[in-house]
Amino acid sequence: MTFPVQVTAGKLFNALEGVVYLTNPDGTILAVGDQGWTRFAVDNGASGLTSDSVIGMSIFTALAGEPVVDAYRRLHAAVVSGRRAEITFEYRCDSPIAERLMRMSITGITGDTAVVAVLYQSQMLSEVARPAIRLFARNTKAARKHPEEAEQPVPLCSFCQRLLWRPREGGRSARWIAAAEFVQAGGDADTTLVETICQECADQVVAPNV
Repeated sequence: MTFPVQVTAGKLFNALEGVVYLTNPDGTILAVGDQGWTRFAVDNGASGLTSDSVIGMSIFTALAGEPVVDAYRRLHAAVVSGRRAEITFEYRCDSPIAERLMRMSITGITGDTAVVAVLYQSQMLSEVARPAIRLFARNTKAARKHPEEAEQPVPLCSFCQRLLWRPREGGRSARWIAAAEFVQAGGDADTTLVETICQECADQVVAPNV
């Protein structure tokens, strides 16, 4: 089937729901659906990250946290190698005022003998408003007056958006809890977050797909 000359990859992706982008087997972004990308960037306070500016960028450089990068590299490699034709999983992408449940699909585009490109599509499944939680306003953290006031960074799972709570007393072991519970338990709403992947998400999302 031959497509009309006017039908570019970007225009085709704009007809699909959510944030859609195409990479080569190495993970370099080749094309982006600019409407979905721009809308999501604005909603997440990153309006300067335009669709044009990410062409030629590696998707892995846009991720934070070594365990998160490693997880996505392994998922990407599973599709490129042909071990998985498609990988689909749900994940959270919260904002200060909303809980968002998303679905990610990673699909291999096969040429004559091998995967020649990988299609990523991230779709919104639900968005529920909630009272603002400053933890997720990562660009507007309160400045510490003294370096000694800085607390140990708190791990945040990039897949489920839970935080690792380390009780200061009582002999209880660390556990992964929701952001609202973290704040209610006395966690610092202006603490520094470090993105990672909790063991539950590693076992339930990554391991079965690689």
